[in-house]
Amino acid sequence: MALTPGKGGISPYTDLHVKPYAQRHVKVYADTEDLYVMSERLDAVLNGAKDTVRESEVMGIPPDEAVAAMATLLADGARQLATAFDRLDPDKRGQGSATEAADAAVKSQRRLERVYREAASALLKVDDLREVMGRRELYRRFSRISDILIQAADRVWYATVKEG
Repeated sequence: MALTPGKGGISPYTDLHVKPYAQRHVKVYADTEDLYVMSERLDAVLNGAKDTVRESEVMGIPPDEAVAAMATLLADGARQLATAFDRLDPDKRGQGSATEAADAAVKSQRRLERVYREAASALLKVDDLREVMGRRELYRRFSRISDILIQAADRVWYATVKEG
């Protein structure tokens, strides 16, 4: 069964923003499966970030220093991932390799995991159970989104190795 954009969990955001970007670069992918997987994972990162903001608002848990740091690192990883996608275009390879940008995305997410562990550890000193549970959930969301971003970066490597 073939999955098509707009079905099977892909959001309208993908159809309006990610798909056109990816179609401009379709000549560089070894096959459409790579395109689909990268698009799906980037979409999951973007939707996860939006959902995290909404959950923070609903729970009444404002961002703390750790959340701000993780959000910054997630945004940095997404920018590096966009650079990796862009560098899959053979005309832009002189600006650096796609895999270098993918590695930079992964490196930023490894830093996010360190922030996550430090913040989770600091929660052991907080007495307010509501705050502990709310913050832990937000921290976990960032960690899960980070894992998906790493999977997207790994797919850049996969597509590059397959191509070469």
